[in-house]
This record gives sequence, C-alpha cells and structure tokens, in this order.
Amino acid sequence: MTVNGKGPYLFIFDTGGVNLITPELAKELGIKTEGAAAARGAGDSTMEMGLGHVDEINVGGAIIKNQLFISVPLDQLYASNGVHLPGMVGYETFRRFITRIDYGAKTITLTDPKYFDPKDAGTPVHIAFNGNAAIVDGTYDGVPGKFQIDTGARSSLTLNAPYVAANHFPAGKAVDTIDGWGVGGPSRSHLTRGGALTIGGIAAAEHPIVGMSTDKGGSFADPSLSGNIGGGILKRFVVTFDYGHNTMYLKPAQGPIADLDTYDRAGMWFNVVPEGYKIIAITPGGPAEAAGLKTDDVITSIDGKPVGDLALPGVRQRLRTDAPGTSVKLHLASGKDVTVTLKDQI
Repeated sequence: MTVNGKGPYLFIFDTGGVNLITPELAKELGIKTEGAAAARGAGDSTMEMGLGHVDEINVGGAIIKNQLFISVPLDQLYASNGVHLPGMVGYETFRRFITRIDYGAKTITLTDPKYFDPKDAGTPVHIAFNGNAAIVDGTYDGVPGKFQIDTGARSSLTLNAPYVAANHFPAGKAVDTIDGWGVGGPSRSHLTRGGALTIGGIAAAEHPIVGMSTDKGGSFADPSLSGNIGGGILKRFVVTFDYGHNTMYLKPAQGPIADLDTYDRAGMWFNVVPEGYKIIAITPGGPAEAAGLKTDDVITSIDGKPVGDLALPGVRQRLRTDAPGTSVKLHLASGKDVTVTLKDQI
C-alpha cells in the first residue's frame, strides 16, 4: 500500500488490529505524532503509542483519506518474521468496505458496500466487536466460547489461558514451547492436536493444532475471550467481512489446502539477529535438543546456504512440512556443524 503518496510499503492486514504506522515510517513521511498511551498485543510486553494524522492511504486502488493512525514500534515482528513491516491495516479500513480474503488465491478484494451481493459469499456468521476486534460465538471440544477472528495471526487456534484453566481440556501428545511472536514478544503454549472447533454453528476444523496458552499477560491471558482464530483455520475458507452488518461469511475453499495442520518438526524457535538466526527456545525432548543445540546458539547457514539468502517464513515452512526423517544441516556462528533430523512432535 502507499501512505501519503509514498511507497509501496508492505503492511499487515489484520482484523485483530488497528490502522498503525511505526515511528520510523512516521518520521520518514514527516507525520507528527502526539500523546502517549500503553499498547499491547500477543506477548507479555507493553509499548508506548502515539497518534498521528495520515492524509491518504491507497490499498490496491482503494483510497481512504484523513485517517488517524496510532504509532507503535514493530521491531518484535521483524525479529520473528524476517520482514520489515512498517505498518498495519486494521479496523478503520475494514469497516469502510466489504472485505473478502481468498487464502487459496492469495487475494484481498475490497468492495464498496452498496455494490455487495452476499448470495455467493457463503454461510453468514454474526460478529460482535470488542473494541476494534471481531468476535464470534463458537465451541471448542463442545464448550461454548467467544473467539476473536484474527487475520494477523499465523497460528490456527490459540485458547486463552483462563478458558483453558476453567475447562480442563484433555490433550494428547503435546509440547510446551513458544508458538508465536507478537508486538509484545513471545507467546507460549501447551501445543497439541485438539478437539473440534465450530464457528457460529459451522464445523470449522476437526482436529486442528491448538495452542493452550500459558501466558501470564498480554491478549492470551484475557479472561473476557476464549481464544483466537488465526490463518491456519481461516485458510480453509474464503472469508468475507461485512462490518456494517456485523456479519462474516464463510465459504469452504475449493481443492487441496497447502500446509494445513502442520507443526514444527525441528523443535526450536529462532529469530533474526544481525549474525543469523538466534535460537530463542528449544522444545524439551525434540530433535534440536537431541542434536545438541541450545538456546542462544546462532545459525549462520542451513544446508550450506547462508541464512541471509533465505526467507525466514520459507525456512519455518520447510521445518514443519518436510517429511519426518529429513536431515537438515546447520552451521553455527561458533563454528560447529549440527545435523537435525526432523520428526513429528505432536
């Protein structure tokens, strides 16, 4: 998208967020920010935010003028994504359009509400709003709950810690580790293949990967919500949002869905640092631990390729989709070579 005629910039498109620019982009564009307040998201940390006026944003030809944006640093997201993201498109944009996200076709379509015809959009689901967040009624493992719809989440389903504690959900084979990274830093969960999820009466997923949050702070410790439904669930559908009529439409995706219900087979979480990929967490009993890797080790190459030549999202995808038994050769900044043999953890 472009901001005040400059760009294009790569922004997050997030039903769980608001219109946002980083302080660095505000400075680059000469946007003055004022005020100070606390902001939070996934992860325990809070940040200070300000407010700034943006004259115009252009999202794929859809132009919106005279917008108030919050200004918050997104440094934590670069570390976990390997991509510089100078901003976010959120609630203030969604509410002006009918927004269709087709995960299979990798397209977002913004439609003027007066031209929207819902007859082919799919099954309607009522949505309510908790501030800027879209909330739906649903069930997990037969237990009713209120779930946030979050197009900005990489995960499938995260259950909030108070909801988990209140319902004592059974779990099969599981791991305890970092399973996400938001503007507030790492999120930790008890990860397993869970029970059935319904959204507004629609059977959404039978046994998705579920993170039962163990966070003590941040959005996943919020007792007012049951959980967070992210891209791993939503990619099963073409999803259409009509904020003006408090409605979301779900239309099942056609054909096979890539990278569905896969989970990390390497047993480690790493982030980008100047030297390479720094290991932040090792899953107890997992392949990385078996190979002798430790937290704070820095990976400089993977199968002979410098990590600077690799896209971090692609590396993460490979480590969860390559077949069990695949050998991955890592070179560390310490000079050590390590081979990790992938295996299913859950």
